[in-house]
Amino acid sequence: KQWYQRRVAITAGESEIILFVKSVEMFTLVLVLATCCLVSSDPVLDLIPSLYPTNTDTPTWTSSHWMTGGARTLDSSSSSTDPQDSSGLSQRRGSQDAAIVISDGVMQMGGTQVRLYLNPWIKEDGTPWTAAEDEERRSSGAKPTRFYLNTEITVYYKRSGTDGKDGGGLVVGCRTSPNGHSAPESNYLHTHTYYARFRHDGLVDFVKEMTHPTAEYYWNGQLHRHGTLFPSKKLPSDKWLGMKFVVYNIDSTRVKLELYIDETSGGEVDRISSLSNWELVGEMVDDGTYFVVETKGKVDGISAITTGGGVVFIRNTEVVKAEYKYLVVKEIVPPV
Repeated sequence: KQWYQRRVAITAGESEIILFVKSVEMFTLVLVLATCCLVSSDPVLDLIPSLYPTNTDTPTWTSSHWMTGGARTLDSSSSSTDPQDSSGLSQRRGSQDAAIVISDGVMQMGGTQVRLYLNPWIKEDGTPWTAAEDEERRSSGAKPTRFYLNTEITVYYKRSGTDGKDGGGLVVGCRTSPNGHSAPESNYLHTHTYYARFRHDGLVDFVKEMTHPTAEYYWNGQLHRHGTLFPSKKLPSDKWLGMKFVVYNIDSTRVKLELYIDETSGGEVDRISSLSNWELVGEMVDDGTYFVVETKGKVDGISAITTGGGVVFIRNTEVVKAEYKYLVVKEIVPPV
């Protein structure tokens, strides 16, 4: 019999298996054995290629638990946390109508203002921090194990139809405080967040928010300017798009922001592992001179956010159904 070559879509790091067999039956047997040998403890992490090396001192967070535990809903009438997230970081937040549905590896978000927070500052008993406890936490300088500072955040997004506010869309925030967007107003003094936005209206930008709710956006060397992600059209509907948002300290006063898009893979499991899918959309350095934002009180709106609060979150606005998958948040070794 002739030999059959089969290229198998199984990867371990950047390795690929190519099998040469004499029969379909032999191919099936060897494929099963190979799969068993390469099964990962985190299937999402194995699929997503990295731009920068991982800092293994901080555990990486992934959405692999979205694939397990059956369908579940996080809304105002049920739990605000995902019981399948063993890290305990996942929190649904937002308006009263905000809802998150998780099923088969996909998170669906809907509501007037809907958020998924990855909050490492969760208390062991699950209760919220009091104002006094929050102030003590900040003044102590202590940090949780999963404090995310220099990060590479990857996620895929699919818009359904044409709903959603123009300024909504695939919006990722990092370095924020666990309560910086929550009442009472004293919390707003600790917002300090960088955002990247693939907006529903087809525009793109970086955003800096030091005290909620005032923020400023920036693109291509100019303050109060958007870039054009999809010329003459809005964010595509019913199509998976990937975002990588990279934020890291260059030194004690400067922060680098990088934004990438994957328009190539369609979020398909046999295509997303190639680093060549990712195209640089924009980058900037916040050096504390020109990315300036108005603030409340005496909060510094000029300097770069070099520490922040270690929280990462996804937000959307006025959506009925927005879908996300393959979310990975990892601490990186900065290339400086």
